[in-house]
Amino acid sequence: MDILSFSQLPAFKRKMLAQAPGFLLNKVKQGSGQLFNDRQRQKLLASSINALKKDYDVINAQDIFATLASIESGIPTVQTVHGYYSFEAVSRGALLPDSEEDLIIRELERKAYQSAAKVVTVDQRIKDYINHLAHIEADTIKNFIDVSAFKPEMAKREQTRRDFQIPLHKKMLFVPRRMTEKNGVIYPLLALPEVLEKHPETVLVYAGTGEQRSRLEETAASLNISASVLFLGSVPFEKMHNLYEASDIVLIPSVHSHGVEEATSISALEAMSCRSPVIASAIGGLKEILIDGEDGLLVEEKK
Repeated sequence: MDILSFSQLPAFKRKMLAQAPGFLLNKVKQGSGQLFNDRQRQKLLASSINALKKDYDVINAQDIFATLASIESGIPTVQTVHGYYSFEAVSRGALLPDSEEDLIIRELERKAYQSAAKVVTVDQRIKDYINHLAHIEADTIKNFIDVSAFKPEMAKREQTRRDFQIPLHKKMLFVPRRMTEKNGVIYPLLALPEVLEKHPETVLVYAGTGEQRSRLEETAASLNISASVLFLGSVPFEKMHNLYEASDIVLIPSVHSHGVEEATSISALEAMSCRSPVIASAIGGLKEILIDGEDGLLVEEKK
């Protein structure tokens, strides 16, 4: 078995042939850079697959352009679909809805699903979406995690808080999410003033990066609650289980965004494996992995 990804390619190839031109094109016309970047990534991956000169039985591709690159090789390709490619690009601001680029990528998405030997989705809603878009029947295999990597070690709770400068005496609300619109990361922050009125010794901790970071910081400042909010940025994988264990509650506040819904959240699974209490939005795949009142609490989004 071999693993090949765009991030493994030489940095000069990624930047000079895809990322830099895509960035400049996006300055001229929003969305054109995204489409160029994706197509260049497809070409580079296709070239890399051919360069391996191996007769694989099957390729498992993880997004539509990896799928299209794999199909070019003639090797049977199974696509695992984790989300809604064009809708997610719109949600994060990379594409304008119903623009020329959006429609082209939507058509390429349809082509990838129809050309794959088999399509696997991580939740029922994505399966329904693919059936509607490409008129094919996918199989659903829910996301899963290595529970041996996420197991309770409560003895490290205080040390973790010291390591990340999280006050020992405060109740910790933990948001382990990429800071993008569909993850609803703004809503715990908007709710925090009311929480602090009843529970003043509370700290809201974010782990992750993304385009919403500056908005979150500005909102915290405008609400005069910056002292009760901590942004950890990107946290190494091997340290995440410690943060789950150091938390009092883990929040997965995902929202509907431009047709996008949360799939089977890895963060929710990791938190549950660490026996951390989880409160999540009752949308998408979250409803498939959490039974309200048993595995955690499901709440209306944006509340």
